[in-house]
Amino acid sequence: MSIRLYNPPHVLLAQGNRLGADIGGALSILAMDEDHHLHVVENLFSELTYGKFWEEPELEDEFENFIVKHQDDDAVVDYQKMISRLVNAFNKIRKKRWIFYGIAGFESNTFVEALFVKLHLKYVEKLKEAHKQIRTQRYFPTLLDNVSEYRFITSMFHGNGFQYFHYPEDLDLFSIYEKTKYLVGSVAGIVCTAESAANFYIISKNLRQIKQEIGTQLNIMTLEEALGFIGSNVIFPVSWFRIYVGRNSLESLDQWNRIQENEKLRFALKAYLHYVKTILKEEHERKKEK
Repeated sequence: MSIRLYNPPHVLLAQGNRLGADIGGALSILAMDEDHHLHVVENLFSELTYGKFWEEPELEDEFENFIVKHQDDDAVVDYQKMISRLVNAFNKIRKKRWIFYGIAGFESNTFVEALFVKLHLKYVEKLKEAHKQIRTQRYFPTLLDNVSEYRFITSMFHGNGFQYFHYPEDLDLFSIYEKTKYLVGSVAGIVCTAESAANFYIISKNLRQIKQEIGTQLNIMTLEEALGFIGSNVIFPVSWFRIYVGRNSLESLDQWNRIQENEKLRFALKAYLHYVKTILKEEHERKKEK
């Protein structure tokens, strides 16, 4: 069953052609609603740049110059703005009656090298060539119809770890919060698009309960599955992704040690946890009684 990713960052809509391609990245705060759909509540970083390739055949995969299409790095260079966005995000999550779900990173680099995961060069080359082929054919699926009032991408997660993104319909938000509150680590892989849909293939996973032993699981079978669909022109590779799940995901932020004691941020987190442990828990208990 698919879910929706609302307000996707620009990098997930990257396009390209034989003359050039979009590259960029995003660092996003994720929330989950009662229907288990994901929302990008705030971007802590978001950038999309069009890179023009050299015309010389021997340099055809290298960029000659760049045109910035979108850039927002204020929260990365100014920790006070990062605090402000985190506070706004948690206040919005609480008011919407969602739960904070994690921190997501996305990177589009035309697959010239592996990001977030350690892969054998042969797999990186396959992804690079597949991306080049769809640029040449000028075929990037349309993920947003620009008709709906809400901006969302229909999404599916595949591989070891998909269960953290696709839950039984009858599982409420408090139960999901309880399942994820002691998680640490992340899942990572590639985002591949089909017409009106994004497929997240989880290739690497070190997501675990906080007391479990640290270890990274590499799932080549899932990658091979994705490459099979790519070779059949069913899906098309767009970017790399990594998602830290649960409330401990805040610790993945580079500036977390610097900002975690900020009074405004501590107050916002305290208010959010109070909301979870009162309103969401009470709704959960009433549901159990029915």
